Formats: sequence, structure tokens, C-alpha cells
Amino acid sequence: MLVAVAEQVGIDAVHFGIVMVLTLRLGLLTPPVGIVMYIVCSIFDTSIPAYVRQSAYLFLALLAVIVLTILVPDIALWLPDLIY
Repeated sequence: MLVAVAEQVGIDAVHFGIVMVLTLRLGLLTPPVGIVMYIVCSIFDTSIPAYVRQSAYLFLALLAVIVLTILVPDIALWLPDLIY
């Protein structure tokens, strides 16, 4: 459903999919909904604030990749363009 809307707006479906996966991954790692965060905290027996402190650089790096992928679509689309 979202791909159809993105294509009508003029966004490439592959680029939309890559950005969607990256943002969903960030959402799974960060509070308050982060399912992966809760799993990691329970496996390593650590608190959520300790997890957030240790993972802050990962969150910032992932956010930078998302912004860069949105602003420069050729970064994400160079390999599909080679194949097709």
C-alpha cells in the first residue's frame, strides 16, 4: 500500500524499501517500542539506561546513514542499477 503511494509521488520503489528497512531497524533498537532492545537487555541482564548509553553511537551512526540515504539516493541504488 505504501509503495503505491511512494510511486505516485515519484519515489523509486527500491529506494523506498531501503529507507523503510533502515528506519524500522532504528525503531526496533530504540526505546520505548524497541523489541530488540528488550531482548538484548534480557539476554545480557542489563538495564535499559545502560543499553541506551552504550548504544548511543550506534543510534547516531544509523541515523546518519538514514539521512544520507534519503538525501543521496544514488548511494543505495548503485548496485540495483548495475544489475538491472
